[in-house]
Amino acid sequence: MVSFIQGLRSREIGRNPKDVKGHYGCVNAVEFSNSEELCASGGDDCGVLLWRVSDLQTVEAPKPVATMSEFHTSNIFALIATDICYLFREFLRLLPPSDLLQRDSAMYARWNDAGNGIFATRSHFSPVYYDLQLENGNYVNFDDPGYKNVCTVKSCSFITQDLVMTGSDDWNIYIWKIPAERENSAYKILKGHRSIVNHCRYSSINKLIISSGVEKIIKVSPIFY
Repeated sequence: MVSFIQGLRSREIGRNPKDVKGHYGCVNAVEFSNSEELCASGGDDCGVLLWRVSDLQTVEAPKPVATMSEFHTSNIFALIATDICYLFREFLRLLPPSDLLQRDSAMYARWNDAGNGIFATRSHFSPVYYDLQLENGNYVNFDDPGYKNVCTVKSCSFITQDLVMTGSDDWNIYIWKIPAERENSAYKILKGHRSIVNHCRYSSINKLIISSGVEKIIKVSPIFY
């Protein structure tokens, strides 16, 4: 099986991306279910839409399979989904395991699958990765000349144990490899959005990236190996 990294090296990621419409405001959050058969989205229109991933891949103008019957009273910035039920939250807060995470700039944090690392975005600063296996709380700052996080709330995501990604104010998605020291340039920059990217997720089963932001659409980018 070709790995994600090999795929990045051999072809352009996000070729022929699809714009999926359904929201009436900025889309701040998209999330796959555990089986990656379903996807939920939410944003500034205070509504939550549920999508079948196969429809996003094959239908020219896919429609949500379900819509939340009642709207939130405020903008939605995070979603949590399982295959048994769907829990929707307007805000997600992660309590810090060490004083390294006690920073006013912290915006969003996500665990890796092994539970020994945290990738976090920070307002007005570059993203950071915390290695919780090390006693000294070692962390790595990721940066790139084009990356900026000032205007909106942005999430972040692990693609694999060694690859992380997040959106940027310059309309692109930035992917970094997790190194031992500070990383000053992105491993890969994914283009295609026409405005700020707030959220992105990778589906290893379906081989695609879903991303969203200020455009009021969900962008579905297939991975071609």
